[in-house]
Amino acid sequence: MRNEYARALAKEVQKLWDSNAADVKKLKETLTAQFAELEQNLKDRSDFQMQFVQALAEGLDERQGDSLLTFRNALRTYKSGKPRHLIEAKVGATTARSIFESLRRKHGEDYVDKAREEFADSLYNDLAEELALAALQSPWLTPLINERSPVLAEPPAPEPAAEGRPIATIPEAEPPEPDVHFDEESDSCRLLNT
Repeated sequence: MRNEYARALAKEVQKLWDSNAADVKKLKETLTAQFAELEQNLKDRSDFQMQFVQALAEGLDERQGDSLLTFRNALRTYKSGKPRHLIEAKVGATTARSIFESLRRKHGEDYVDKAREEFADSLYNDLAEELALAALQSPWLTPLINERSPVLAEPPAPEPAAEGRPIATIPEAEPPEPDVHFDEESDSCRLLNT
């Protein structure tokens, strides 16, 4: 009997070991995936911040061409992290605005044409919110953004209903007048009887 009990116990312990090993493996895989995602998010945020600060420094150093390229790289990094909400939209807007301000400083009087060319780049696709915020920061961008994405025409007014059978209306029903009029005495008696 002891041997049988020991074998059953050993079998149950082995099942527990196997189950725990599978659970540990599953947890390890899940944590590894989460760490990899966190590491990628941290890398993307760090890359964005480095590119943004580098572009600001290049702009202050009057190297607008370099600043422009670095701001574009920062915006690409921002856009790649947008589905994961890594960086706030207002920071993306500031980056976009900085690109156009660099264009303005670099090209002087014909900056509007250069800005139009810049807006033609696919980099600005799917950045409607950021561009709208950038226009709030730099109002001269508003007409260029509107050119890029024209306002949708208002939907046509609904056509009047075809004449034919008139639409039925439901008349308001008034409560019918009672056949028998009650006076105060009979009314009070009725209340007592119910």
